[in-house]
Amino acid sequence: MVGMLRQEDVRAELNITADQETKVREAGDAVRQSIQPPEFNYEELRDASEEERRAAFTKMREFGESIEKELRSKLAGILDEAQMTRLRGLWAQRVGDLAALNHEDIAVALNLTDEQKATLKTQLDEERPMMRGGGGGFGFGGRPRGEGNPPPAGAGGPPAGGPPAGGPPPGGDDGGERRDRRSEARRISSEKALAVLTEEQKTAYATIKGAAFPFAEPQFRAFGRGRDGEGPGFGPGRGNRPPAE
Repeated sequence: MVGMLRQEDVRAELNITADQETKVREAGDAVRQSIQPPEFNYEELRDASEEERRAAFTKMREFGESIEKELRSKLAGILDEAQMTRLRGLWAQRVGDLAALNHEDIAVALNLTDEQKATLKTQLDEERPMMRGGGGGFGFGGRPRGEGNPPPAGAGGPPAGGPPAGGPPPGGDDGGERRDRRSEARRISSEKALAVLTEEQKTAYATIKGAAFPFAEPQFRAFGRGRDGEGPGFGPGRGNRPPAE
């Protein structure tokens, strides 16, 4: 959520002042220096078993969540209530309904039951393989990706045997077709997630999301190495990079 403040259009929507921007950046630097990420050999991870990969991604996700929680507590003392409310709504729009409804803050706000939370978590677990970029996956933020797993450091190029950098993938598929597939998958994912809610909860969730916002491209990276939406980063980024699968 905090990572969204990297985007100029988001800062403009929230009317972030220069003083607030400075304070958020300083808070991000302080938290980043105080919490060290888990160490991974990403080259070895590429050839690891699914269980080992899942465990590694879980550790990294938990690290991101701890950073995000710490930053959000600091952010509450920098932004006013209206700015925090709109930021949460923009974040829910960016990461997608399934990821947003699995977030603790949203679950509490909607008073989700244990059964609803379990159902949503199962849906999320089932869709995580697509969120890591394989088989036409879609993710929940930016491209859109974002709920969870960071790409390996330095994974800027295509996988071995893949298309040349900047060129279309095999079969003539272009970026527009991939975006269409991701958009359709995201739509189906949202329908399944929203079907878990009661009508009252759907209304409350729509209020949380607020007015639809036209996010600018390209999307930010989350906190140093992470992806859109879910990451706690703030400050200059180098853009999204796909994971080396």
